[in-house]
Amino acid sequence: MSTQDWKPPKGTLIHLSSERFDSGIIKRLDAVQFQPTDRPIEDRFSVSIGTEDGNTVVIMGVYDGHGGSETAEYIAQELPPRIATSLGPTPAKDEMAVIVEQFQTLDREIQTTFRKSFGFTRSMPFKNQIINHLLSQESYRLNALRAKAGSAALIARINAKAIQLANVGDCRAVMTTRHPDTTDISADQLTNDHNTHNPEEVSRLRIEHPGEEDTVIMQNRVLGRLGTTRSFGDVYYKEPDTWFAREVMGHSSLTPKHGLSWKAQSNVLFGYYRSPPYLTATPEMSEIPLVSGSILVLASDGLWGLVENRWVATNIWRGVDEGHENLGLFLLQKLHDEGHNPGDDVTLLVIQL
Repeated sequence: MSTQDWKPPKGTLIHLSSERFDSGIIKRLDAVQFQPTDRPIEDRFSVSIGTEDGNTVVIMGVYDGHGGSETAEYIAQELPPRIATSLGPTPAKDEMAVIVEQFQTLDREIQTTFRKSFGFTRSMPFKNQIINHLLSQESYRLNALRAKAGSAALIARINAKAIQLANVGDCRAVMTTRHPDTTDISADQLTNDHNTHNPEEVSRLRIEHPGEEDTVIMQNRVLGRLGTTRSFGDVYYKEPDTWFAREVMGHSSLTPKHGLSWKAQSNVLFGYYRSPPYLTATPEMSEIPLVSGSILVLASDGLWGLVENRWVATNIWRGVDEGHENLGLFLLQKLHDEGHNPGDDVTLLVIQL
């Protein structure tokens, strides 16, 4: 499919690209982002190619923001280079542990920076005016917004032998392979969704918060509000001192026009707030061998909330057979043609190995 053939549903095509590589690892990458509403897209993605010990390594990521794009934007900029630098030219023996540490450290820094930026005002007179002044400065405002918003993050680190996956939240990685003789198509989900639809995540939260089994998950949401169970940012689910959320995140200058203030919303949340943190940015790790000829799909839940893995795999190979210029765009058009119109941001990377 070419852009001339694209028959867009209601919404905006934010990004469209297709690139071929001679790295020996990736043959082609098709990327597409679609925003079905009139608000700014909160998803981000990243692609970086480097070397480790003389060998090519590709790091790709999809970041599904919520409550604003600031956290997703920051994670997309910071996390991939930190992973690459921490592993260095000679990777550590336990690469997976290093990646986990980078996830945890970056999320901890978001919370610590936010606390340091505003904590000193707590005991000062006229603190509301001081907070208002700080929030008028770009650096302080960004610190607050990165802490207030949240983001899922899915990283794929690919070398000549393997694909390492680190996942926080409900973005998803699916691998599809077509058997050369039988044409059978596989659709293997490589990551688990970290949300309240996952019984293991619900069980984990209830075990981690004894005595709160009836309130930690309410109406199929964390504390009755959030569907994801792991994320970057979202500091008001992690900060032991609720003052920061009430007085800084609840400040009128951070409230969307015509929106309900966070201070008003927090009255509900903090009624059940007993033993934070309720969210974690510790990723679930996995590693699989790299199989040449396979196709790896990384996407935000704007896609996975509409169709099954098998649907994606089948239509990916249909797009390959029909010679479409961008397989991600082809999938979007198929969604529209079959009535699966997105209601949320969609970020989609299709990687031919």
